[in-house]
Amino acid sequence: MTNYSIMAFGTALRGSFPQEWIAQLRSRLDIVDVVSQTVALKKNGGRYWGLCPFHNEKTPSFSVRPDVQVYYCFGCKAGGDVISFVMETERLEFIEALKELAERVHMPLPDTTDMTELHRSRTERERILALNKRAAQWFHSRLWTSEGKPYLEYLYRRGLDDSGIRRFGLGAAGADGQSLMRALRDDDTPEDLIVKACLAAKREDRSFDFFRGRAMFPIMDAKGGVVAFGGRAMGDQQPKYLNSPDTPVFNKRRNVYGVHELRKAKNLRRIVLVEGYMDAVSLLNAGVVGVVATLGTSLTSEQVTLIHRYAPEALIAYDGDEAGQKAALRALDLFQAADMPARVVTFPDGMDPDDFIRREGLTGFDALVESHSARSAYQFRLARLAIQFDLSKPDERMRYAIEAAKILKTVREPVELDSLLDRLIVDTGYSKETLARQIGSTPMPARSRIAPEELAAPTRGIPSMVSRETDKAARTLLSLMGAGRIPVGTVDCDDFENPTHQVVCQGLAEGRSAAELIDDSSDDDVRTETLAIFGEPRDVSEEELPRTINDCIERLRMAKLNARINELLAAISTNAGSSGAEGKNELNELLTRRQRLRSGLSGHA
Repeated sequence: MTNYSIMAFGTALRGSFPQEWIAQLRSRLDIVDVVSQTVALKKNGGRYWGLCPFHNEKTPSFSVRPDVQVYYCFGCKAGGDVISFVMETERLEFIEALKELAERVHMPLPDTTDMTELHRSRTERERILALNKRAAQWFHSRLWTSEGKPYLEYLYRRGLDDSGIRRFGLGAAGADGQSLMRALRDDDTPEDLIVKACLAAKREDRSFDFFRGRAMFPIMDAKGGVVAFGGRAMGDQQPKYLNSPDTPVFNKRRNVYGVHELRKAKNLRRIVLVEGYMDAVSLLNAGVVGVVATLGTSLTSEQVTLIHRYAPEALIAYDGDEAGQKAALRALDLFQAADMPARVVTFPDGMDPDDFIRREGLTGFDALVESHSARSAYQFRLARLAIQFDLSKPDERMRYAIEAAKILKTVREPVELDSLLDRLIVDTGYSKETLARQIGSTPMPARSRIAPEELAAPTRGIPSMVSRETDKAARTLLSLMGAGRIPVGTVDCDDFENPTHQVVCQGLAEGRSAAELIDDSSDDDVRTETLAIFGEPRDVSEEELPRTINDCIERLRMAKLNARINELLAAISTNAGSSGAEGKNELNELLTRRQRLRSGLSGHA
């Protein structure tokens, strides 16, 4: 998993909890105890190890550091504190994770004005959720009546049996427009609450059922609570699909149909994204795992963020017609923006997923996904672009090559770009060198092999050995500080060059814990570096500790000295800035200090 952002609802309410209360909650929890309820841990050295719960692995790469109360996976780079672990493993929002953890240690929630409003809001949410559950039960019961017979027969025709219908809680809405209202009012439910839940609509002085004459699909949240409904019309009724409007418990931009099924699955490799409820039901009923559907609107960035919490990759399985394929292109843009890999499966003959799975079954679906029909994002974009041109004509091939080059400019992986260029050579007849120049890059030599170290190197360039050693020294110092193994005042935060390292150092000097610093990292790059500081191993024995601290501090100071020396040398060589006697005197002084530091470092080697 690569994305651990707090959901919007949790973020909005985060301020309701005083930071002192959150810090006290953390202090009462032991991350080893909490994690071990989900992961089998074994102690090795100063940390605990186990199989990562966020990705499939056979050799343990998931570690827990009790000294700084942080977990970290060396395989998928997931990491955080006890709160983020519960959020991710139990699929909870921030406020829900806090509440659950507080209950574990019998710690009361803070009593503030914001919390009073929160309790009032939660009470209303709970009442609407309970009302939705009763409505879902009522819709389901209607299927087995004479009035529900047409809807039941419709579901049978779509390939479902009674077991499948019960699994998804499907139902029927009566056609008279008052049936549900009467049933809910018989339970003394206030009419204004029924309207607020959007189970009824009100015009002037008359209220009526929101859903009428439709097959009903309950929409559930991750915990299985019914938050909304989708209704499929019978016959020529319009619109064909009708969905609940937004309510206090439902926002269609932030939910997907089938998310409760994701929470049951373990170690999902991918999410299968479809457009319709019936597509999702059919695929899930046939045995496909990890299927969700959008909620009557185009895919949103919030939905991408939600499903990224459950799997590292997406498979877009939209309808095979032109509209579905255009929607897939738009979806790819959102997945790319979220840095979530996505592929597109194209169903033959313009079929939709429901038609295909009923004709070919699970085996046929798996075969389609593994075949060339499941294209990577760039393969799909090129294929969609190609149909706009007649590639039998030279001028059309040229125009296609130019437009294709614009798409390939954004490919970040050299290996993928090389493969796509090979395909483009076949389609256009242009040489790899010509196409690469059009893109603005240098092609891989024909039939060459990439060295393993090239594959492992970062795309932004390989840092120098000095830079890597400096970063290692900085991370080691900060890790030891976070574990309370370095006396306050030993390290000067100005010795760090990296701004993130300075912020972490300052936070630790102010008495904040490693877990708090990770939790407060809102920027992804800052959070990644903070996790690297406290997550990666810094095992130093008590005997080695004084020498290690001194060595790290001297390496940091050496890096700052070198940076200043290079500035002065550049200024002197260009007769700019500090090029006079003052600058040269400073340079001589720094060179002398550097020599002394080098002597000290060589003595430690």
